[in-house]
Amino acid sequence: QAGVFLMARGILVAPIGDCLGQVTSCGTCVREGPGLFGGKPLQDWIEALHNRDVRIRREAAQTLSDYHPYAPSLVPALFDTLKDPDPEVRRLGARALGRLGDETDLAPLLQWTRDKDPAVRAAALSALGILVSSSGDKCHPRKRMSPVPEAALSTVVEALVDDEVAIRLAAIDSLGWIGPDAAAAAPALKDVLRDPNTSGPAFLALYNVIGPDEIWASGTQDLLPAVLRVIQRGDSWARS
Repeated sequence: QAGVFLMARGILVAPIGDCLGQVTSCGTCVREGPGLFGGKPLQDWIEALHNRDVRIRREAAQTLSDYHPYAPSLVPALFDTLKDPDPEVRRLGARALGRLGDETDLAPLLQWTRDKDPAVRAAALSALGILVSSSGDKCHPRKRMSPVPEAALSTVVEALVDDEVAIRLAAIDSLGWIGPDAAAAAPALKDVLRDPNTSGPAFLALYNVIGPDEIWASGTQDLLPAVLRVIQRGDSWARS
């Protein structure tokens, strides 16, 4: 139906009823060429990233971060957001690159993890985990980076001891996305279990990284407070 947005792996894609491009067998609208997105051609949104009005640049960055993944003409435009003076534009650019990029875009995303704004760094760290770990599916294929590049894993592990709680949580989230390929980071994850600000998410990430058998084999006493926090937070698998 027109005006109804579909979701593909958490990515907002174009309303099929409004699609002026080609509707694929996966039910998404290919927006390269004459198609519209958010009422405008893709090129208009890309050009809006350079508008003098920060509100327009933010709207463009937000729209592009929700764009159909793997649109080949879009990713180079996201690099421009890295230099934007507005941290919100940079944050949205990092978020989009994690969703839309591939292994060739790792270096720019690593730059975002060193941004002076904590919110931008946090977004870049979360996006890093998605970029590295996501292999997509038959409708949205993407090459999973395995083994994980050392530069990516070391950047995330270093962020686990950042002064900002939001940065530590983003690093934990990133490792949870990466999963078993981040096994080398398991000792660092166990260390942050002792921090009440991060212990619950850290336990969930550790569960994804080394699995339940290894968690219990490594000793339950240090993990028990984190388990209790996860249960209190309401995670359904932890209660089962």
